[in-house]
Amino acid sequence: MIKRLKALDTYSVRHPVLRSGRPIEDCAMPGDDDATSLHLGCYQDNRLTGVVSLMNNEATFQDQPHAYQLRGMAVLPTAQGQGLGSQLLVAAQDALRQAGNTRVWAQARIAAVPFYEKHGWQVVSDAFEIEGIGTHYQITKQL
Repeated sequence: MIKRLKALDTYSVRHPVLRSGRPIEDCAMPGDDDATSLHLGCYQDNRLTGVVSLMNNEATFQDQPHAYQLRGMAVLPTAQGQGLGSQLLVAAQDALRQAGNTRVWAQARIAAVPFYEKHGWQVVSDAFEIEGIGTHYQITKQL
């Protein structure tokens, strides 16, 4: 089941998956609490197992600079491989499409790029480093 969340609720998944070994405060992302941001969570047996956030952030590499950015996509290791990430991604894209958005973008970790490509996303940048986090690519999808 996928439900809307508050930004703070995403930390229980963001922390072990995306910010392991770092302070819990590092789970906060700019724009988390903006009125235009959307956070979705996937539940299994009433337990939050996956999260994704969508924020209206400028993307200077594309023709629609105010497209939504997908951020903080994570599924707990014990729940990976069950299609939850795909469910979250589809729900996020559907929510944006229903709100009249035509494009979404993200900064994907190198290991996650094949997952996004499987869902029709395209790499639109060379690899770059995010300090303390790792190698990423900018990716985008027409909705």
